[in-house]
Amino acid sequence: MYAAMYSITLPFSGTAIAWRRIARRLLSARIAPEFVEWAVGATEMVPALPDERYKARVPERFVILTETAVWHSDPSRFDLLYRLAWRLRLQPSLVGDRSDTDVLRLLEIENDVLRAHRKLGRDLRLHEVGRQAGRRIFAGWCDVPHDPLELALPKYQRQFSEFDWVIYTPQRMVCCTQGNVSIAQAPERPELLRDTMHTDWYEWLRAQVCPAPSKDKTDFSVDITY
Repeated sequence: MYAAMYSITLPFSGTAIAWRRIARRLLSARIAPEFVEWAVGATEMVPALPDERYKARVPERFVILTETAVWHSDPSRFDLLYRLAWRLRLQPSLVGDRSDTDVLRLLEIENDVLRAHRKLGRDLRLHEVGRQAGRRIFAGWCDVPHDPLELALPKYQRQFSEFDWVIYTPQRMVCCTQGNVSIAQAPERPELLRDTMHTDWYEWLRAQVCPAPSKDKTDFSVDITY
């Protein structure tokens, strides 16, 4: 038995990688789920853990599921994931058991995030808002549930490599400048129309990304093929 809870704070950026690494440490130390509390914060915070004494192995299918599930909005998602990881140590075939309540919930969470991911790819529209260091700058806002933006990041880095860009969702902001990525919490959503192609969105995005006055107010908007 353990004398105290282990309170884990996962980083806001790179959450999936951090969860997998920390969960492996917890499993290796044989710390049961009921002694772990999960949260997400600006930076990672992990208390001193017992020595890793065992190998931690879970099915590859479960690892793939976690990479999507961590971006769900359900605050209990990390509890679910670690509880399943704990059970899968001894029952690796459990990951394919759709009659299991935890497995079924994990599949529902995965589907929710994947739907949000598809919506992001379908609905995102970028406006050209300025230039810096000879590179065009595009920006866009997309109203999506959950938090699929970091999941889509590798594709956007490849697809938008010819220009700099900033993408906002209600959950986070991702900025890519000359290939360098920064991630932060999104500003509060402005009280604008849901149609992000509207001119008011162009003005708001330009003010966020390029606040200096611009002589050229022509709006260059692009559709994204995802």
